[in-house]
Amino acid sequence: MRSSTGVPRSCLARAGVPAWLPRQRKISGNHSVMYYAADNSEDLGTALAFLGFLPLIILFVVWLFSAVIAALIADERGRSSVLFFLVTFFFLGPLGIAVALLATRGEMDRLPEPPTPKRPVAEGRQRFICPRCGAESDIPNADTSYDCWRCGEHRKVKPKATIAKKG
Repeated sequence: MRSSTGVPRSCLARAGVPAWLPRQRKISGNHSVMYYAADNSEDLGTALAFLGFLPLIILFVVWLFSAVIAALIADERGRSSVLFFLVTFFFLGPLGIAVALLATRGEMDRLPEPPTPKRPVAEGRQRFICPRCGAESDIPNADTSYDCWRCGEHRKVKPKATIAKKG
């Protein structure tokens, strides 16, 4: 059976030419020559080779775009944008954006500030720490109970023993 251009379909199939590729007839002298519209340079191999690299080019562009987005997110969150770019481009691909979004912010990596020194207890008072909420309460030495200023719990305490001064 012949194709619409007059060339037997079996010849086209043997040559590896897909049936959907548009063909045109070129008449030169007494002979008619078939050539393909996608191949203006009459080199079909070059056109088909490019189609083989097209998925790789698309993959490269997607991974590059993902790496740039991950680097921008990492920079906004206080992380190393160069490191996120390289790891995403070479290893993670589009998953690098998710990793950058899930990474903690850079402030959490710093060491905690040393605790502020406790305020001194005034003379004639004693300090108690509420076991329920952790609030500090300074009460007079003679008191036997106090109400926590934060949680309102009533606590009984032993009065502080006074040392008699010898004069």
